Amino acid sequence: MAWDTIDFAAYSIGGTPVSTVSETQIGCRFERERWEWGYKMADLLDPRELAGMSGGPAFILRPLYFEFAGIVREFSPTFDIMFLRPASMIEQDGSVRAFEW
Repeated sequence: MAWDTIDFAAYSIGGTPVSTVSETQIGCRFERERWEWGYKMADLLDPRELAGMSGGPAFILRPLYFEFAGIVREFSPTFDIMFLRPASMIEQDGSVRAFEW
């Protein structure tokens, strides 16, 4: 790369089905047999090595557009499940509404 060039490697996960839904979280289980690498960084062996996606947006594919579904909260490597906070819990100032169990 040249000194005046930016290399922006983006990560995305497409087509991950929703496996659980509640008022406070959405769970998306990864099916290992469906994993595909569109772009792979050197030495990255497993998607679980990708850290720092928390707070990123998640979308639902509608017939003609993408709808904002929520934000990434955490990933459970034990069960290969990504948990989201639903968009309905995000306040106008960007904070996430507190909830009680």
